Amino acid sequence: MSAHVGAIKPAYEKVAVNGPFIFWSAPVKTFGRTRWSTVAKGDLYQWLTIRNDNTARKLVALAQALREA
Repeated sequence: MSAHVGAIKPAYEKVAVNGPFIFWSAPVKTFGRTRWSTVAKGDLYQWLTIRNDNTARKLVALAQALREA
């Protein structure tokens, strides 16, 4: 991960990795200061899907509902 985008800046962003998933967050006002903001310009972009917090929460709820069914 860091080989492609560089080290995170803990003052501006949070990153958690779970298997093939990367959860990244940063306040909008500091987004331009993060190294992750350059990902869209690199080779990794073709392998990414980016979702906002609301969509991620809905996907989690759907996955939980499927698991309970």
